[in-house]
Amino acid sequence: MELSDFIQSTLSQILKGVSAAQTGDLGGNVAAETYGTPAGSNLHNAGRAGMFTVVDFDVAVSASEKDGSGTIKVGSAEAAQGKEKASENTSRIKFAVHLKLPQGSSAPAMHSSTRPLYRPDIG
Repeated sequence: MELSDFIQSTLSQILKGVSAAQTGDLGGNVAAETYGTPAGSNLHNAGRAGMFTVVDFDVAVSASEKDGSGTIKVGSAEAAQGKEKASENTSRIKFAVHLKLPQGSSAPAMHSSTRPLYRPDIG
């Protein structure tokens, strides 16, 4: 898989998963509006811009060059075939991407029994 496809697919699936969880029975508890940023978390409150998380990537990639054309693939290795000229190097890359989370509900979090959850920020 090409690195760009891997990144796109991963970020899209994270957003789809959060959105799907928000529509479930306890969806009001997922990515709801918050005040402040919990210490030691990947969440960042950007005020009116919304809530963001940091998605850390640590990926093994292989960079290959074949007849003057280069590609970067995620964790793949291919054998050279025939008399084609090819070279391949494997590396590990680390990077992070800020991802804006869907807002969800700004209402107080609720259990399926409709009792409010304990929220230390409001007592």
